[in-house]
Amino acid sequence: MARTLNQIIEDTYVGLGADKGKLGEWLTRMYDRSRDRLLGNPTLGIDSNKDVKNTTAYDYMLADRIYTDAINGNCDTGTTATFPQGTWGIFKVSVDTSGSLTATWATNSSAGYTTEALAIAAMPNTPSGELCIGYVTVQAHASGQFLAGTDALQGGSGGDPSQDTNYYNALDPNVAPADPDAST
Repeated sequence: MARTLNQIIEDTYVGLGADKGKLGEWLTRMYDRSRDRLLGNPTLGIDSNKDVKNTTAYDYMLADRIYTDAINGNCDTGTTATFPQGTWGIFKVSVDTSGSLTATWATNSSAGYTTEALAIAAMPNTPSGELCIGYVTVQAHASGQFLAGTDALQGGSGGDPSQDTNYYNALDPNVAPADPDAST
């Protein structure tokens, strides 16, 4: 006789004193995480001085479907983020089912963060219906504020280029994951 998952949980875990509700929540989170995930490394890098791109093609799974994002997808960093000289800002890079990349700046980007670690701790949530592929930290130039869309990222030209820009891929065994609980 075949048993349902619910019967197995009931017999195995609840009989041992486990909380069925908590177990159900955990199984739901595991299922959701397995549905939306990277299957390759996007390798984020600078694109056209002020924006970011994936420098390699990669596969990803979103809403139970597998997609491929071609190399050099542009992620427009927008023009809304501004933070004071020498401070740090952060934005999350995410992808939707069409392969379009989105930059989501942390909400405190106007004040900036005194260290890169504080900026990373303020990681913004992933927009609904998208998958986090990584994040970028930016340190404003030592002599002026950083204006997204006007000032270049480190290695680019235009405005007052940032003095430091770091690219973190969500799928990188050497770097902590980019807030997986905020991924949808």
